[in-house]
Amino acid sequence: MAKFLIIRHGETLWNRENRFQGSADIPLSDKGRAQARRVAVALADKPLDAIYSSPLSRALDTAKAVAAEHSMDIQVMDDLQEINVGEWSGKTWAEIREMWPELEKNWREDPYTSGPPPGGEDYQDFQVRCINALDTIAAQHTDSELVAIVCHGGVIRAVMRELLKLPGQSRGRIYSLNCSITRMRWQAGGEVIIDGFNDACHLED
Repeated sequence: MAKFLIIRHGETLWNRENRFQGSADIPLSDKGRAQARRVAVALADKPLDAIYSSPLSRALDTAKAVAAEHSMDIQVMDDLQEINVGEWSGKTWAEIREMWPELEKNWREDPYTSGPPPGGEDYQDFQVRCINALDTIAAQHTDSELVAIVCHGGVIRAVMRELLKLPGQSRGRIYSLNCSITRMRWQAGGEVIIDGFNDACHLED
């Protein structure tokens, strides 16, 4: 089982303003860059065998900070990027609720059974691509290898919900902090063990 360190990217201004980002390429804020440096230092003594990242700059720049501590290349994987939220991108929940009240209500309650945001990605399709992306990575590594994967909060949430078989109504109950680390052991096509979730001790003063 390959050992995964799954890292959420550092903070962006849209994170701070509670705006939907989705697949929009929003860069790290000053705080986000500082968080990336902190997680990089925290992992500096870990024997990483590979680093993977979403192509979106907030994840890729976080991955670059980690990679710099190890003099390693980054493998960019498109399927690690955040869900495409279409016309919801850049909007707050209040704005979405005002413009699409019924859809917003349904999506909040259960994105599995709700329709996607206008022009956006179906949640079940998104979840499948996230699981498949991690399965693809695991298939390329041995049981002894340690792999860092930098992605997005939505990706981590979708994976956790599938692994734990949580109901759709649990969407808002799983949250990973910016630059937190989730630890898993992943057997391609087989068993997955969650060793730790949302570890952010390295961000504390």
